Amino acid sequence: MVRGALMLNRAQLLRAMPKHALLALFCGAAAGFVLYFLQDIQLEGKWNLLMFIPTAAFFANAAILPIIIPGRHWSFGFIGAMMLFLLLFAGLIISSKLPFPHSRNSFGLVMTKVNSFSYALVIAGVCVGLFYGVLAGVRSAMIVGAALGAATGYLLGVGMLSLVNGIEVPPGGTAAVEIWKFSGPHHAAWQLGVALGVLHLGACGGAAMGANTPSSSGNS
Repeated sequence: MVRGALMLNRAQLLRAMPKHALLALFCGAAAGFVLYFLQDIQLEGKWNLLMFIPTAAFFANAAILPIIIPGRHWSFGFIGAMMLFLLLFAGLIISSKLPFPHSRNSFGLVMTKVNSFSYALVIAGVCVGLFYGVLAGVRSAMIVGAALGAATGYLLGVGMLSLVNGIEVPPGGTAAVEIWKFSGPHHAAWQLGVALGVLHLGACGGAAMGANTPSSSGNS
């Protein structure tokens, strides 16, 4: 990827895709390691909602940095990270009202972590795909990138069910608490790293599908 250049064509996006995915793997692993310890910090009562701020900030930066590092589009990255950060807040509110079907267990109770992470991955997929489309400079690349990014995020959310070993229901509770097969900071690191790596592959691949071909683009 040429530093500072936009209007990337399909061939350029496809060539850059492994680099972006590898960066997403490392950024996701670093964020997953930190987020594992953040989730252990519990504030009293509704003040605990404030912990969503650093959690969303780490996740948003881990999702956006792999797009902007190769070309050093720092201003673009700041806007993108802030947009994703705000959308994650909207997703937090919507997720409690409209849970995904796959996040409900056989008794109809919502698995909160599966549901909230599924929303985060879908929202991140839309934003990441849209931003890859912005680099392509073509509306069709933005649309296809956002659509495939969202689909990839949803499939990753469904795939999270394979990591759930069981559930617990607190007395009088209306939601289920997941028991994970793998627990620990190193597991959180590889899980989020792999998830963001796959998410960037899907989003960047979608943007490449909608981008101009080399013969119809002025970029070489």
